[in-house]
Amino acid sequence: MAPLSITALGLAGLAAVLAVPVPTLLARADWPRGNPRAALVLWQAIGLAGGLAAIGAGLAVAVAPLAEHLLPGLWTLGLQTLAGHPLAGLGPLNLLGLAWAAAMELLLLGVLARQALATLRARVRHRRLVDLVTGPCACPGAADARVVATTTPLAYCLPGLRPRLVLSAGTLALLDPCQLAAVIEHERAHLRARHDLVILPFLALRATLPWVPWLRRAHEAAHDAVTTLVEMLADDCACRRHERRVLATALVRVATATTPTAALAASATTPTEGATLARVRRLLDPPHPVPAWVPPAAYLLAAALLLVPTLLLALPLAA
Repeated sequence: MAPLSITALGLAGLAAVLAVPVPTLLARADWPRGNPRAALVLWQAIGLAGGLAAIGAGLAVAVAPLAEHLLPGLWTLGLQTLAGHPLAGLGPLNLLGLAWAAAMELLLLGVLARQALATLRARVRHRRLVDLVTGPCACPGAADARVVATTTPLAYCLPGLRPRLVLSAGTLALLDPCQLAAVIEHERAHLRARHDLVILPFLALRATLPWVPWLRRAHEAAHDAVTTLVEMLADDCACRRHERRVLATALVRVATATTPTAALAASATTPTEGATLARVRRLLDPPHPVPAWVPPAAYLLAAALLLVPTLLLALPLAA
């Protein structure tokens, strides 16, 4: 039986650290409020590196008897498979590693594909509904918006190739022109930056292994943190043209709105009322600027997280 390789142990350790401790600590940190963009890049790197490390650890264990490096080992495994004896030279531990890698890859890609398909279907259905029940907006500067005749305050967008920006008659009556313009700019920021694509992997992550309590809590914390940061980033975009107090007042006034599935809204996409309140406080009392070194450090750490699995895979597999 081939011993566990240094590479496999390193990748397994990295995957374990990125699965729970790192997301938990980052979700509790204060500095992301001062620079949501850098924090979002770091969150994405954590998710991707964790998945790659988990799959790579299994592959490293699987092909350890076949070669000193992963790629030649995978090549040999492929040749053996074509020759009709794929498991030649592999012991029980190696087979377990191969099964783990295949299961993790199928799980992560399957959950992501399922979530993407469900989101797309929900968005298509709701877009058709919006086109049926809404009319054009007569407000200046909102020609691209659609208005639904309800007194419930609504303000959200449906991203995609044919995006929709939806307002309600209640929102138009509730907000003054400046507040309405700020909310519309917030939604346009979501559409321009395709924030729905940023959130999608974390929606899928939240649905991965939900029966494991400690993983579920970490995944939920990651999803909630990323969703809130996306909203803060859209807030910042809106505040480049509008006063922060104006947007904060608008958020409070439409805070009772509900958001359809697969939509992004000014006030209702954050996971809890506390998150919306945190955004309002952030607008009224902006956080102190983060030290100048923090954003570059976050970007460098994100790059390092993606490079570490690659470097580990380049090391000899034999212990």
